[in-house]
Amino acid sequence: MIDLKLLKSEIERLSGIENMAIKAQTVEISAARSVYYDIARSNTRMSYLEIGKTVNVESHTTVLLCIKRLPKYFKKFPEIKQIHAFLSESAIFTDEESHKYRRLKNSIEDLKQTNYKLNVELLKLKKKHSKKTVKIESKARKEDARTPLFDLIEKVPEHHINTVIERLTPMISMLEKASMHNYLPKN
Repeated sequence: MIDLKLLKSEIERLSGIENMAIKAQTVEISAARSVYYDIARSNTRMSYLEIGKTVNVESHTTVLLCIKRLPKYFKKFPEIKQIHAFLSESAIFTDEESHKYRRLKNSIEDLKQTNYKLNVELLKLKKKHSKKTVKIESKARKEDARTPLFDLIEKVPEHHINTVIERLTPMISMLEKASMHNYLPKN
């Protein structure tokens, strides 16, 4: 998909590092390796360990940590950010399949962003819809056969609501029981 040897040599050439696969640890080498790891990971299906081994690093956690540190390296070394941007957009691929892979990967990222935006919009619509549903339900309730009861209840002063509840509860219970035993005619 991507020629990692070419990628490594381009990073070394652009950063002025002679060999980023040596064991010596400098901040500059770590920053250059971070660019290498990030671009390699974004453009291959290789694991962190496999990518690390291409530059004599034996731990996947080292690769992962360097990728996480990339934003810090961008701030400390602006040229590293420029190298990363340049090589991320360059044609360092070896075949047409790699170009397709990269386009698909970019399409997936675009779809994820679109999906996020649509989910946000959906939540807004659900919130707006729920408010309208309450209004519609209250209008539908007014067209119900129990409308006169609702009208009566709305006339009850707030300080008498508990009294009305206490008096109506036994009556409603009695009507439910009578209705279950067919004592009352159904409307």
